[in-house]
Amino acid sequence: MGIKKILHISIILGSVLAFVPNGHPLAAEKIKIGLPLQSPSALIFVAIEQDYFKDEGLDVEVTRFPNSKSALEKGLLSGSVDIVTTSEVPFVVCCEDHPDIRVIASIARSENEHSIIARKDRGIKSPGDLKGKRISTVEGTSSHIYLSYFLSAQGIPEESVSFVFLTPDRFVQAISSGDIDAFSFREPFISQAGRLLGDNAVVFRDPGLWERTENVVTTRKFLMTRWSAAQLYMKALLKAEKYALGHPEETTRMVCREINGNYADVKNDFENMTLEVTLDQRLIYVMEDVNRWCVRRGYIVDHKMPNYLNFVDDRILKDIRPEAVSIIR
Repeated sequence: MGIKKILHISIILGSVLAFVPNGHPLAAEKIKIGLPLQSPSALIFVAIEQDYFKDEGLDVEVTRFPNSKSALEKGLLSGSVDIVTTSEVPFVVCCEDHPDIRVIASIARSENEHSIIARKDRGIKSPGDLKGKRISTVEGTSSHIYLSYFLSAQGIPEESVSFVFLTPDRFVQAISSGDIDAFSFREPFISQAGRLLGDNAVVFRDPGLWERTENVVTTRKFLMTRWSAAQLYMKALLKAEKYALGHPEETTRMVCREINGNYADVKNDFENMTLEVTLDQRLIYVMEDVNRWCVRRGYIVDHKMPNYLNFVDDRILKDIRPEAVSIIR
């Protein structure tokens, strides 16, 4: 090849690369994400509002869901989205019938997200008064397991309580109308119900009773066919983590806007929440605890404990932030 031809090719390549921002392709890679409208989704909210996905070369289509269970079941498992965030309880419930789902990171950890709000006029003044009452929650979720553990801690047999499983959008109306006596869930629903009930409301909390994690979940197929998109997604979340750490007030207000929450309530959520991109060994232990709880309730038929390491893919996070991975294989 002649020197003139080599120089001509070099000039063309240089011109093309000059129009490639940050080393990413000119055409953004499309990705569909499922986003639960809740405080533990904070890093996703930040990444969207601060354009971190766009900066990493992703064209993100967002579908919002009322909670992490619906994001997993109606989003990822239906095939309508590529990646979701979800808590460990719905993830474990789905593992039995969907062995191809994978956790690639955790983005939030909280020991005080859930509460129980009840009506005083139903004779509920203390936690022990929940016995014999009609209590709602979302079946097979972290709010359900929290309620279960709360009742156990109070010495209340679950058989003595009437569980009324509803979708989150029905909680506030159901308790205000008196169709239920109490419900177990999170913000902003607890505060919304509290404002309607006024002095007739009583709220029970037990920080540390259940540590809930919010996890980035996708499928094995997506990782095999869209590996670069998954990498870019994770890089955007790491940028969001740095922003959230340096701008707590702005992050809190961002979440308030997204979930239509009260500032004081969301700020209280964050006081007991860690927003960090990790893959911690504790996640495996939590999944095993959830499995045992699910088996007792018949949500999981196979009583043999699976190896949840097989449902965690740590390769992306190990590559871009190895110190964040403490999974032992």
